[in-house]
Amino acid sequence: MTFKNRKASVSFLYGAMFSQKPMEKAVIDHICLDIEVICPVTKNYLGRPWLTLLIDVYSRRVLAYYLSIEPPSYVSIMMTLRESVRKNSMIPKTLLKCDAKRFQSENLDKLIVALDIKSKLFQKMNFQFTRDC
Repeated sequence: MTFKNRKASVSFLYGAMFSQKPMEKAVIDHICLDIEVICPVTKNYLGRPWLTLLIDVYSRRVLAYYLSIEPPSYVSIMMTLRESVRKNSMIPKTLLKCDAKRFQSENLDKLIVALDIKSKLFQKMNFQFTRDC
């Protein structure tokens, strides 16, 4: 795969966002998994888990993930950033996230400022890869 073709595939997935080097930009994405969780002791239905991924735009490598029963929120973003620091000993310089009210939090904004991360909004494509829960 040539550099030209890689640029086209990244811009197809994330619009005009393109990165020149690793850990420059990363995308946070939330996926509702197609499994159901049942408590082994009480046999109660616990729900469908959510997977939060932090993906490097340049290499399309998963930098960190966070698995939770709770729906996506600023907590899942903060936990994913924490996992990225633990695994990679670094964080991306720019964080691309979708425009959703549930991700607008004062605590998340403080963390992003404290870690010196630029935060940008991106528009998801019209089609979805997974169905909503």
